[in-house]
Amino acid sequence: MDRYIAAMSAGFAVNYVTCALVVYFSDFARAWPAMGVAAGSVPGALVNFLGARHWVFSRPRAPVAEVSRSHSENQT
Repeated sequence: MDRYIAAMSAGFAVNYVTCALVVYFSDFARAWPAMGVAAGSVPGALVNFLGARHWVFSRPRAPVAEVSRSHSENQT
C-alpha cells in the first residue's frame, strides 16, 4: 500500500507542477485554466501508469539459470 500511495503522489505532483507552470507561463492557459489541467493530466497519468506498472505491481524476476533449469525439466 505504501508503494501505491508514493507512486500516485508522484503522479499528482507532476500533474500539479505541470498545470501550475503552464498556467503561469501561458496567457492562453491563464484565460482557459482547463487547458492547464489538461496539459498536466498527460504527464501525471504517465507517471501514475509507469509507477504502478514497474514499481507497485512488479513481480520479482527469477534468475536466468533458474528459469533455464525449470524449462529443461518441463521438456523431459
